[in-house]
Amino acid sequence: MAWGRHMSEWHQLSGAVLDCWVALAEGHVAPQVVGNGPHAVCQSMRLDYDYPLDFNPSADWSLAEPILQREHIRLRDMLLHQEPMFEAMMTYRGATWFAEGDLPLVAA
Repeated sequence: MAWGRHMSEWHQLSGAVLDCWVALAEGHVAPQVVGNGPHAVCQSMRLDYDYPLDFNPSADWSLAEPILQREHIRLRDMLLHQEPMFEAMMTYRGATWFAEGDLPLVAA
């Protein structure tokens, strides 16, 4: 889990490192960051496949939507300092959690 050393705060995660943490939470086996910089991608194995697959829910709505639906995460767009910004909101056990990101799926 070498990509784990890249985590300083959960709300600062993005890109392939974020995708690997999501893969781990989703039960994927041996997620790893492959490549560097903007070309890095998370590859992980699921129990129904014998080979690693790219897993990028931070950029692919078809991978993220089922997670957002299941966890009841709501998204809204907002304009902050003339930059596009998105906010995600989730209520769990009476507490409401907020997160922001430059892309909707990063905010979630």
